[in-house]
Amino acid sequence: MRRAFADWLWRLARRLQPGLNLEDVRMTLEEMSLEERVALWPKLWLEKDLEQGPEKDFRDGLRKGLREGVEHERALLRRQVAVRFGADVAERASEVLERIVAPESFVEIGELIVRCETGSEFLARMGA
Repeated sequence: MRRAFADWLWRLARRLQPGLNLEDVRMTLEEMSLEERVALWPKLWLEKDLEQGPEKDFRDGLRKGLREGVEHERALLRRQVAVRFGADVAERASEVLERIVAPESFVEIGELIVRCETGSEFLARMGA
């Protein structure tokens, strides 16, 4: 009965906290009293929350935000190039823009859009 109860607790914990690895404490749970088991749960869940909780969510959100920001900058520069020099130049510039990830490079390209007189000059200077 003790083993069945430990198995039930283990399954319950896995259902309440998906991804929680309790394999290493399963045998310990079989040997512990009910009071000790219940006292252990918050510690296990806290450890899980620290591993995959707010810090991980923050890092993932930051990465996603940076990717979206880079894509937004690319789209903005494509539109500006199309307005200033036409769709053909914008299409050719898109190839270069796809390889750029550094924010300061986007600033430089934005300045080229303003400074260059022709699309061919822009493409030549952008490639450099």
